[in-house]
Amino acid sequence: MMKPIGAKKNKIWAESLKKQLEDKAEQDVVEKSELAEIKRAANLGQKMLTKAHVDLDHLRESYSEKLASETVLVDLVKELREKLTLASKYYYKLQQEHPELLGATEQISDEKRGQ
Repeated sequence: MMKPIGAKKNKIWAESLKKQLEDKAEQDVVEKSELAEIKRAANLGQKMLTKAHVDLDHLRESYSEKLASETVLVDLVKELREKLTLASKYYYKLQQEHPELLGATEQISDEKRGQ
């Protein structure tokens, strides 16, 4: 018994549709896998960005503290320089006005070394 020509076309058409369905199913699996990978990469990128922001905030805070500390130290050095300059002037003036005191302090130092 021979099959009608229309039945053969229908069979070919059905097989073609079945093949297309299988191909679409395979493509769907691949696309879902790719989408999962993209989501994973996006999550990782988001975590790295968050860490970078936290690190940046920490560095800004540390820099502010260092800057404040530097300012305090610079002011202290200025103050010490002024005081040492003044002390040096007083010492020089004392040497000029009372040279005998310089000799007395040297004798005291020598006596302390001898003991």
